[in-house]
Amino acid sequence: MKKILFAFSLFMVVGFVSAETSTEVQVQNQNPSIAEPGDTIKAVVVVSNDGDSLGEYESVEVETVSEIEYTGTTSNYGHNFSLCGGCQTIGTLYFNVEENASSGTYPFDIEIQNSQGLGVVEKSVIEVDGS
Repeated sequence: MKKILFAFSLFMVVGFVSAETSTEVQVQNQNPSIAEPGDTIKAVVVVSNDGDSLGEYESVEVETVSEIEYTGTTSNYGHNFSLCGGCQTIGTLYFNVEENASSGTYPFDIEIQNSQGLGVVEKSVIEVDGS
């Protein structure tokens, strides 16, 4: 009986240790792909939990440079959300290019943190044709 209880206890501990989240963030596309000053850019973003347990996530944070303004999202990325293991969600982020932006490539970062404070950052760029 003791061997059975020990084996069951060991199984439960291993099960809890191996259950984890594995978060990925990917910008799938941007429209327009090359923006002009004054344009609004729509970026489609996929957040995936490739782990084997439920992931609890905080709202997505976006960091841009001064020529690009993050204006928000119409998806669940604006507040806390959950993703089951093996699940993904697709959302849209919106940006405005400042009227005085010159031609160039402007970086932006998308950061997502889980409830344990572990974060993932996806770096991407917005191309601007200011001529």
